[in-house]
Amino acid sequence: MPELPEVERATEVIREVAIGKRIEKVETTQDEIVFSEVAHTEFAQEITGRKVIRVGRYGKCFYLELSGEGKMPVLHFGMTGMLQVKGELPIHYKSGPKSATKDWPPRFYKVNMFSS
Repeated sequence: MPELPEVERATEVIREVAIGKRIEKVETTQDEIVFSEVAHTEFAQEITGRKVIRVGRYGKCFYLELSGEGKMPVLHFGMTGMLQVKGELPIHYKSGPKSATKDWPPRFYKVNMFSS
């Protein structure tokens, strides 16, 4: 299970690559556990077109504060989750597994955001 340092590192990476950028497109895959109270397509529509203002962490959860009206994403890695920026290896607070690759999109991705 991801620990606090891994979640903090992911939060830092998101800050570096996303703050001040507009979410142009969001791709999601259906998963009733990840999107427990909203359809994955509704989640994508809710955050598309909004700008990332702030990224924070509360315990093992991390969140994006976005411009405009609407809900804000609160995320948790779960048992085996990870963060991967396109062109980079997955984020791990220690060295990643030997099988880690830069393949895109990641094999079991749930949310893929494109920003500008």
